[in-house]
Amino acid sequence: MKTSHRLAILVIGFALLLPSRVPAAEEPNAETPEIVQEDAWVPVPFRIRNLTFPTVLTMGFMPRPTNPIGKGAWAVELNASVSNNFQMSAGIEDWLSGRGGPRRPVSPTDATAVLAALEEPQFLIDGELNVVDLTVHVGLTPHLSASLRMGYLGYSGGFMDSFIQGFHDLLGIGQAGREFIGKGDFQILFMNDGESLVLHDRPSSGGVTDPTLSLTYSFPKTTKGWSFSIEGAIKPPVADRDDWLSSGSWDVGVQASAQRIWGKNAVVLNLAVVAPGDFNIEGGFDPAALPSANLAYVRRLTPRTTAVVQALYSENIFRDEVDSDLSAYEFQMTAGVRFDALGGVIGVAVTENLFNFDNTPDFGFHVSYSRLIGGRKVRNAE
Repeated sequence: MKTSHRLAILVIGFALLLPSRVPAAEEPNAETPEIVQEDAWVPVPFRIRNLTFPTVLTMGFMPRPTNPIGKGAWAVELNASVSNNFQMSAGIEDWLSGRGGPRRPVSPTDATAVLAALEEPQFLIDGELNVVDLTVHVGLTPHLSASLRMGYLGYSGGFMDSFIQGFHDLLGIGQAGREFIGKGDFQILFMNDGESLVLHDRPSSGGVTDPTLSLTYSFPKTTKGWSFSIEGAIKPPVADRDDWLSSGSWDVGVQASAQRIWGKNAVVLNLAVVAPGDFNIEGGFDPAALPSANLAYVRRLTPRTTAVVQALYSENIFRDEVDSDLSAYEFQMTAGVRFDALGGVIGVAVTENLFNFDNTPDFGFHVSYSRLIGGRKVRNAE
């Protein structure tokens, strides 16, 4: 059994083997969904999708609670993230370490020399992604809701480079090749199966990405304290693929969620799979289905404040395309706080990669704001 499969089983098993003495969550009143006990609360994970380049161009699911927002209710949320992507193959790192001179970006001459000197596959992905997602939810029935997510994607060189390198030096964990290239640059060097992609600057200044439409059904009954929901989504290709804002194809997917609350504690498990269409950019490729699992532990610190720690496991978009470290599974940890403010809920969190460092974003910072409009009044509502 592959390591990635064992990890997925451990994540799912951890959630399902929680103590059975956890009291069952109360079922919502189907006839009067706007009435909720005063101490009711919704354990919302951080709504962060996979921000690995170029997976960010696929639909991608955000972790979500199982609670319905209720018939006639509206909810809006704004999620903003900065993700520092830095992935480098061992071959390119060795080549850069031997070129001498001061640290500097990979020039066109360097790229030509790398392509000629090294065997495939090789990769270098260096830059930051700035993502803003605006999502509107509407309750159609007591248990069914519809969502529309619209996004903005910006490419930049990396204002966090100095911070990350200083942090690595402080911990003495090495730079994994960062010390051989410049700071604040956006550059891509990819070679595999006779194909190559070389970018010495960001592909565009950014813009509006493909929207995502979804329907979510929250099951009215609980099972041994667990509540469940199922979400289906679709992403049409309407954004500009020449500016790297769309893959140029339709994506579809499904996400199953399970949630358990006991006292001030909660666990939310999200299992998702996305079937992305062909990438019609720079030659393109046909990625396989992308499964992922997100496990979040939510602790209510005060009636208006919750702490969240969550782990994201996902398969890499290149797993069937490249036989290298780039195709290994991705694992990231996120930690932060959500608190009631400005008539809604504000969230602040950071993300760090673990286990596989050569194919996963190095560091991310996230802020969010969400607000429920009408309908049920709950703590930390989505």
